[in-house]
Amino acid sequence: MKDKVSKLREWIGRAKRVYENLSECEQALKSLEDVCGVEPIARRCEILRAQESEARMEIYEVLSNADLTPRQYSVLNLHYLQYESWTRIADRLHIDRRYALKIHIQALERLAGQLDDNFELIKLTA
Repeated sequence: MKDKVSKLREWIGRAKRVYENLSECEQALKSLEDVCGVEPIARRCEILRAQESEARMEIYEVLSNADLTPRQYSVLNLHYLQYESWTRIADRLHIDRRYALKIHIQALERLAGQLDDNFELIKLTA
């Protein structure tokens, strides 16, 4: 199960990683605003925007259909879709930072149990 949680963490964190690359790309593009020949950087930004959007939609779909507690959903949403820091998440939810991290781990474990190896929800039957 630990391996599956680790793979899930990698998969669910990809939108945030793309966003970080996109931020760097957009910053470079902005600093070269009045310079010719920035088309390769602009194209790279477009590609990254599309990748981020696709990843966010996939993650949102999985989270929206998962059987998580409201607090677990909130922690995962704030961290992986809103890119909030653990301190900011704890402040927003009025909980301790360590407790936010504990909820995060519990949520990932619970979510991993509901997903197949392709990170698609297993149809749970009641």
